[in-house]
Amino acid sequence: MKPYNLTKILSRLALVLAFNQAIAEPSMAETQRFFCAVLNGNYTTFVRTPRGNVPLILWTSGAFDRAGWTNEKRCLEVSGRFQKYNKSGRLKYIRTSSINRLPVLCVAQAKGGSCQTEDVLFTLRAGTNAQQVLTRLLDVRRGAGRSTPIQLSNEQIFSYDERGELYADVENLIQALPVESEKKIQPIESRNTETTRPLW
Repeated sequence: MKPYNLTKILSRLALVLAFNQAIAEPSMAETQRFFCAVLNGNYTTFVRTPRGNVPLILWTSGAFDRAGWTNEKRCLEVSGRFQKYNKSGRLKYIRTSSINRLPVLCVAQAKGGSCQTEDVLFTLRAGTNAQQVLTRLLDVRRGAGRSTPIQLSNEQIFSYDERGELYADVENLIQALPVESEKKIQPIESRNTETTRPLW
């Protein structure tokens, strides 16, 4: 066999193996599901992963109950949005931004650019510091008494873009957080609560 033909065969074999590997590895959207449940008496947005259920956001403030946005309703709405964005492959980062002069938390596939209306997780009230809200919402470690930033080896969870917008890397965050025992979690039945009004 000529060396040229062997090289051609090996190149094609490498391409076939790489293609099969890419097909065989499930994406984040295929292996994770976001849902709302009660944990220790608090409504919580969870993500179900291959290693177990990870609490992502604790909904503990009752400050918006009178406006109709109970902790349960916010948990269901935002968990549903997380799932929708995850399924569509748009959930790489959670970031801060503003739309129509209101602070928002939205999803992004990459750093930079502007937040689009269709990518908003939720809108905050005027004057709210979106960066503080993002770090507080994702600080599910509060119950464990930890106050240091979450870090996974050399990969940081929180970072800023060139305009000063805060980003949370969703995959790194999920990997850094502990799983909760299935026995402690009380799932909440999903209801259609989608709205465009501010949730804060």
